[in-house]
Amino acid sequence: MRNALLAVPLLAIGTLALAAADAPPKKDPDVEALKTALATYLTTATHPDRPPLPKDLFAEDIVAFWSSGSVYRGRAAMLAACEQATAELERDFEEFRATAKEVEVHRKGDLAWLTCRLVLAGTLTKERGDFERQVRSTFVFEKRDGKWRMVHEHSTRIESR
Repeated sequence: MRNALLAVPLLAIGTLALAAADAPPKKDPDVEALKTALATYLTTATHPDRPPLPKDLFAEDIVAFWSSGSVYRGRAAMLAACEQATAELERDFEEFRATAKEVEVHRKGDLAWLTCRLVLAGTLTKERGDFERQVRSTFVFEKRDGKWRMVHEHSTRIESR
């Protein structure tokens, strides 16, 4: 009898374990919000026909080191740099895309950092043809007032071999 009583809870635990194994993994809403923030940044900062970049994506005290060697300090400087970069893309490219590859999200409480390889590619004006460049990037976000805000960006160009 004792074995039968023990078997019922074990059977129930085994059934729950199988059900849990079959269930799709739950998505972390913060990780999804961070990936969305990165996608929004890449899309709106590199496509002239997209909606404006959300100003609150950047923290007031953001510091960004771009692969061009430029440094931007503060939200106003970052927004101006993105606006200028978009204008240059519109002037110099027939089409352009920035694609994040190998995105990894790391998080400790209200601090998160995303690392990736960005592929910047497109078609320059007809005189110059196709373009592709790759950069390694780190984006640091801090959760402030319940929203993830970018506080740091650092990108380094990957040299062609």
